Amino acid sequence: MADILSVTGRLISILPKAEGEGANGHWVRQPFVIEMKEGSFVTNVCFDAWGETANVLAAFSVNDVLNVAFRPSSREYNGRWYTSLRAWRIVSAAAEGVDPQPATGAVDPEPTVSHVDTTPKESSYQGGGASEPPADDLPF
Repeated sequence: MADILSVTGRLISILPKAEGEGANGHWVRQPFVIEMKEGSFVTNVCFDAWGETANVLAAFSVNDVLNVAFRPSSREYNGRWYTSLRAWRIVSAAAEGVDPQPATGAVDPEPTVSHVDTTPKESSYQGGGASEPPADDLPF
């Protein structure tokens, strides 16, 4: 089983929610963007929260510092590859013991990318609802 990755950064945007009906029933996808700084280098990363995890974002505001656990996933469509970062856990960085960013926004926390041990368990998906993330009906 692949390692689960985790990053810490400032929430800079919550993008429009997408919903639809598929073969497995109703699905919800909530994209959001985290900004991470390493010295003077800034990286913005877009994540997708699916199902119940998408509702977690309602508790946060732009400029909150979050810790996001995610799994990368890629798929091929018409000879091109598309990658998404599926967030399965979103929590306040303060709850994770990371010093939150000052309210002025002058200093961002250093980005943290870590590997989490995922010794096989019944199911490592914690997005709520089903035992695995919902399959989407996107063409890629």
